[in-house]
Amino acid sequence: MSILGFEFRRYLGSLWVWVLSLIGLLLMFMAFYPVLAADAAVLDLFLRHYPEELLKVFGVGGELSLATVAGFLAFSFVVVQLCLAVQSAYYGFSFLSVEERELTADFLYAKPVSRLRVLTEKYLAAGGALLVTNAAVWIGTFLSIAWFGGDAPYDVRAVISLLLTVPIFQLFFFSLGFLATALSK
Repeated sequence: MSILGFEFRRYLGSLWVWVLSLIGLLLMFMAFYPVLAADAAVLDLFLRHYPEELLKVFGVGGELSLATVAGFLAFSFVVVQLCLAVQSAYYGFSFLSVEERELTADFLYAKPVSRLRVLTEKYLAAGGALLVTNAAVWIGTFLSIAWFGGDAPYDVRAVISLLLTVPIFQLFFFSLGFLATALSK
């Protein structure tokens, strides 16, 4: 059995929980969109009293309004990004420490493969798991827009540009978790 296959199977249990949870979270948030879009004028009036900086943090302001599909998605995507950060950092933290925790580090390093190959295959398995999560976020986003966006037009480029940040975001937090584990040893 290859190290890559073994490591990827190790991620599968938590991966399915993350995938289903993120899709459910996206669907839950977008289920609120039709209600908010119906009162768009009241919502925009309400948001005018918020500081500009706070609106930028949540991805609202400027061209985007919570009354639009892209604006509401940008607002709710902050919570999805928080979940992605937790998942990516967890995978980064457990990247090296799982062998020590399960007492398999000596066995793994005694195999007739180089340490570089072991780390590369473990990294590819973690990257594959994060890629599956990324694909699930894309599917969940467009599925939730299709189900709850109604006939409201939306800027597909804005949604895609938001989704293109996900792999960079995941890699950043995975690297932070990995770095924290590597420096603590």
